[in-house]
Amino acid sequence: MQLPDRASAAFWAGSLLGAGALKLLQGDGRRSADAHLVKPVFKGLKGISIYLKDETMHPAGSLKHRLARSLFLDGICNGHIGPGTTPVEASSGSTAVSEAYFAHLLDLPFIAVMPRSTSHQTIEAIERFGGCCHFVDHAGEIHAVAQKLATETDGYYLDQFTNAEHATDWRGNNNIAQSIFEQMQCERRQVPDGLVLDILVQSRRDTQAAKRLLRKLLKKQSMARRVMITDKLANYRPARREIMPGVGHRQHRGLNNRAENSHQPTR
Repeated sequence: MQLPDRASAAFWAGSLLGAGALKLLQGDGRRSADAHLVKPVFKGLKGISIYLKDETMHPAGSLKHRLARSLFLDGICNGHIGPGTTPVEASSGSTAVSEAYFAHLLDLPFIAVMPRSTSHQTIEAIERFGGCCHFVDHAGEIHAVAQKLATETDGYYLDQFTNAEHATDWRGNNNIAQSIFEQMQCERRQVPDGLVLDILVQSRRDTQAAKRLLRKLLKKQSMARRVMITDKLANYRPARREIMPGVGHRQHRGLNNRAENSHQPTR
């Protein structure tokens, strides 16, 4: 990747449209700083309070809006993104949608590399913000193809999984957990007993449902998998053999208590 000329990139970051790229991103951060923390009333759950963090309230309607803004800020401040740079991402989900939004905000082209099987809703959301979708036949190819496209276009590979840790400002309001705790300061119970990070509701618990669950979880993981811990549902075994043949599988009672909120005491 050829880095943008530092002088022109600095001028662009400070003077784009009379506001500056950084100010545009910071303005978005102020407008959508905190998503609502909703407290529904469930009559059948006496003594139990449930809060829902509605991240879909962000401008792109994406759960990864905070992360995408951090990746663009990091790229600009480190000189990787300048006028005319093409940001490229390997993503078939909400991260690419938010990144397309920020590229549109900064008047930059954007390319999302994704499997050909990506949902039409995600593709339409990316294209609605002016982004381009580059399809590959196998999900395992997306990272290499994204890096190749970034090199060919003199662009910048945002690489959410590699760069998220240092790009996200954990001291600021990009941290969802910190935002939740601050919003709960005046609640009767200020510290929650547990946080549910993701839920997949399915009508069946057969092998096909287990495969769908594993594929969904794998899309969010960039690290090498060593072992999978599940409950004792027998259908996980054939699903694991097909989806993750080289990964160990443990189903001993109690091993997944830490990850299962339903296994935690509520009183």
